[in-house]
Amino acid sequence: KTIIRCLNSILNQTISNYHIYIVDDGSTDGTIDILKKYEKSAKINIIYKNNEGVSVARNVALNRVNTKYVTFLDSDDYVNKKYLQDMISGFAFDDIDLVISGRVYLQDDLSVQFKTNFVPHIYNSIDGINLLLNEQGPQGYVTSKLFKTEIVKKFNLSFSRELRMGEDLTFCIQYILHSQKINLISANNYNYIQYKNSL
Repeated sequence: KTIIRCLNSILNQTISNYHIYIVDDGSTDGTIDILKKYEKSAKINIIYKNNEGVSVARNVALNRVNTKYVTFLDSDDYVNKKYLQDMISGFAFDDIDLVISGRVYLQDDLSVQFKTNFVPHIYNSIDGINLLLNEQGPQGYVTSKLFKTEIVKKFNLSFSRELRMGEDLTFCIQYILHSQKINLISANNYNYIQYKNSL
């Protein structure tokens, strides 16, 4: 029900040099028929696989990624036009290894529940972990974060398939342990939908 809005939002960015990896994790609800309409796009790579859960699906995508940076977008969320531009701009210095943005929390009718209001700041790795563990901070989601692919590959970082909760947070902490600086920016270009019956 939401994949078209999601894909159109990421295809409609203000920058043009990026790739989209879609993992269809064994869907049975007609999503495949929708995805087939996007297969001709040069930007899109679609991976069809049997259902094994979100961690395996993300790992499969990470194994394919060959861009300088990587971010994650859940199929029921969507982003604003400047999402990628603002995130990439956050890598203003060589020692910044992770960019984190704010987000807008929406109800399932797309009414705004609240927007984050982060004060821009550059953190070291220890303070970065504390930032994620702070309930008032950006938390441990992998969405609304932009990672350096070389760090993910160099340290063989992946999502734990054993965890049913918190796999995002453990990935982020593993990543930050190999990072120098984390740049928290104030942009709120990620729209996070809180559905009542969704994971």
